[in-house]
Amino acid sequence: MNKSANPLSVMALSLAVLSVSIIVSPSVSAAPSLYAPGSALTTGGISNKFQLSSVAYNPASAAIVLRDNEKFRFGYVSTFGTGTEFGDVANFENEIDYLADQLDRDNIPLDEAEDLVDRFNAVLPMIGQDGYLKINSGAALPFAPMVFRLNALPGNFFVDLTTELLIGASFIDSPVETQITGSTASILTQSSAYLKSGADIRLGLGYAQPVWSGGRGLSAGRLIVGARLDVHRLSLSKQVIQINDVDDLDDTIVDDYDNNENTSTDMALSIGALWQAERYHLGFTVNNINEPTFEYGEIGANCNDKAGASQTNCFQAQAFAAQGRIDSREQHTMYAYPTLDASFFITDRLGISLAHDFAEHEDFVGSDFQWSNISLHYQPNNWLIPGARVGYKMNQVGTELSSLTFGLTLFRNANIDLEYGLDSTTIDEESAPRNFAFNFGFEEHF
Repeated sequence: MNKSANPLSVMALSLAVLSVSIIVSPSVSAAPSLYAPGSALTTGGISNKFQLSSVAYNPASAAIVLRDNEKFRFGYVSTFGTGTEFGDVANFENEIDYLADQLDRDNIPLDEAEDLVDRFNAVLPMIGQDGYLKINSGAALPFAPMVFRLNALPGNFFVDLTTELLIGASFIDSPVETQITGSTASILTQSSAYLKSGADIRLGLGYAQPVWSGGRGLSAGRLIVGARLDVHRLSLSKQVIQINDVDDLDDTIVDDYDNNENTSTDMALSIGALWQAERYHLGFTVNNINEPTFEYGEIGANCNDKAGASQTNCFQAQAFAAQGRIDSREQHTMYAYPTLDASFFITDRLGISLAHDFAEHEDFVGSDFQWSNISLHYQPNNWLIPGARVGYKMNQVGTELSSLTFGLTLFRNANIDLEYGLDSTTIDEESAPRNFAFNFGFEEHF
């Protein structure tokens, strides 16, 4: 097996396949699963009048992103970006790549073969337990989100159209054994890469309006309610790819992705409320109230109808399913979960914000998340002075990774946000953050 067959190359190729699919086919379809749009990468899912990406979280925020004299506001290309996340196993991709090279060898001296078996049987279980790699990307289509007002109604409508791609690669370890031929040997294993992919197009339609105002002093403010209906067209696929010598690996990955893909369409309803006072906002959202489900394509079925490497991988998936190590049939559920967001303003344009999920939910490839964010943000009125924000985010479940986040708004229109993980691992013998992401976008200013 050549080096292009390591999991990083497999992931990169799968991302290319998904990217092509989303351009040429309507069969792929994302409220944020793992990708946080725009400045939400730094601030989390807060109700933020300065950023249109707020409508992807609390739908009531649509009522605060327009000034009183404005009829509409839109994103030119409000967000696009990508991120990566690594498992906590040092140089795991190099170990798998080295294993692939050794599987390709014939006539290995017996003592060397035994050393290789001892080496890999010690390290592969650790890689199987903790080794993984994720790539996630997302973008809003031009002019989305768009928030607009009709004179006949007291509130604001919004339309949001985004795409999200998520690929997760993990490792299924299996013992390495020797096959002796005379005075030499070769090594064998059923160890495999396990790829799961989700590609989503989300059309979000929503409305928000004030329903009550009053109070005095610090309690003076107005109550806003909103709702969002997200139409998801979600394509899910997964593959088992043996770590051994196969011909035309790239074609095999493409074919297996297409053969294992299942696309379905469903809708998710979210409702939100926002109390807007002069010096603070309090928001509450219930996401995915109806909990829509989407099916993965089945793997390890009808293997006799396949040929070559695709058939070998199919039988391997069948064997892993029989051992209970993977599910041949699987579904993704967009679980309902409540989110609280709060912002406290020192001045009209300098604030501290919090966002917290009160229940677990999962991304397209089955990883669990429950986000908590805190951020400090400043948006000046002068277009020559950059807006700035800094934040901290943590996943309360699953990987429990934490990150520092940073963002700038240039000329009141262009947003740049970065995420840098605080947990590290070793990649190519050098320390690197386990997660990293960036977003860029351009939208009408507030």
